[in-house]
Amino acid sequence: MGIANAGIISGDYTLENGQNVALQGLEWLSLDYTAGLSRTDIEDGFTDRYGNSWQVGEWQYATRAQTETLLGSLWNGTYAGFSAEDAIGANWFITQFGGLSYDTGYGVDRIDGKRNNSRSTNEDSSQFFFGEDGDCVINDDDYEEFDDIPSVSESSCIGHLKFGENYWNSVTAFNVDSGEYELSYDNSIDAAYGSFHEDAGVNMGLYSDNNSTIKNYENSAYGSLLVRNSAVAVSEPISLVIFSLALLALVRTKRQRR
Repeated sequence: MGIANAGIISGDYTLENGQNVALQGLEWLSLDYTAGLSRTDIEDGFTDRYGNSWQVGEWQYATRAQTETLLGSLWNGTYAGFSAEDAIGANWFITQFGGLSYDTGYGVDRIDGKRNNSRSTNEDSSQFFFGEDGDCVINDDDYEEFDDIPSVSESSCIGHLKFGENYWNSVTAFNVDSGEYELSYDNSIDAAYGSFHEDAGVNMGLYSDNNSTIKNYENSAYGSLLVRNSAVAVSEPISLVIFSLALLALVRTKRQRR
């Protein structure tokens, strides 16, 4: 049984299609808690969108390997852009972690600010930063305006996936008069779809790189994919105990002197 309480996702989940979600025994923080914060903000210790204050290192960015393991357990193994096979996994991620692209990014204060368009209804999208330092490389072409291209240690990976309901399957027709192919839609097809972007967070044998951005980039449509640092969580009580023992010893010493 999985737990998604107060924005923390942990435990065991099984998708409707029988796939087990690989949370890897970790606690993950929902993306909407860090929407609008840059990676630099997070790494300096931060106050999230709900007023909770977190110390430096209490949460750390999911590594590329951890991210790929999680998304790989949701992905259905068939990449075809928008795919019905990936609908269940994409929907699970957006439901648990939040779909920020069409919510906070469009001025809606989360939770269900989905949009309808010419392709589908109730479409939502999750975009997030992830990766350890050195996991992703900045694309030089994206930063031509900078005199110095940001180094690997100054960059962050970008993940991106989508889910939509009632996907209107595109049909290609050839127009004899214009000599061109035209795109039309058949809205009688009632099926959900999912999309895991192969150049943004999903490697799994498909793509060897990821989209990246500089660490101080901030956008209300992006959150941070974070896992709890158990070392920090354990060290706090230990430090408190040591401090308490030292204080007790000091009090005893003063009493003995008296």
